[in-house]
Amino acid sequence: MRTLVVVLLLLALLIPVGARPSVIVTYPNGTRETYDRRIQGLDAFLRFLIGTEDGRVSLVADGKEMVAVKTGDDVEFTYEGQTEKTTGKAIVDRFRRSAIQHVCTENLSALQAALQKYRASEGHYPLSLSALVPDYIQAIPACPKAKKDTYSAGYEAMTNPDAYTVTCGADHNQVKSP
Repeated sequence: MRTLVVVLLLLALLIPVGARPSVIVTYPNGTRETYDRRIQGLDAFLRFLIGTEDGRVSLVADGKEMVAVKTGDDVEFTYEGQTEKTTGKAIVDRFRRSAIQHVCTENLSALQAALQKYRASEGHYPLSLSALVPDYIQAIPACPKAKKDTYSAGYEAMTNPDAYTVTCGADHNQVKSP
């Protein structure tokens, strides 16, 4: 199951910058929808998995097809010759956890970039993340799990050597100065 969850996350989030990928979702009644953004196609696919309708739905991206056959709460997935049985809710829950982890990592990367710019300009890291706003970052991002800033409380600046650690309070992700 983890393989398919990773595939879902990759289809949705790891899109080359400037790419115009399309995803085709085919529903049980034969209706086909084409989405210009992978996240939209994946969202439609996941909505089917947690919905009430039974049947077969497929998602095609980059010439690869993922098929889900849903009967009640049970879902049978087939991707690249591998078939796994689970429930639609379990797939959506795993995807949400993976997506939250991904967004948190992106938030920490944005903070890390802002901290590096601050240091290049000021010669040291700031005592608090609030010093980054608005010149180095528009706002301190909200943790996708807690839906609020958990990074500021997890920020620690050191002066000897000049270094920092930023920890997300909700997911326990962490970055340190290079």
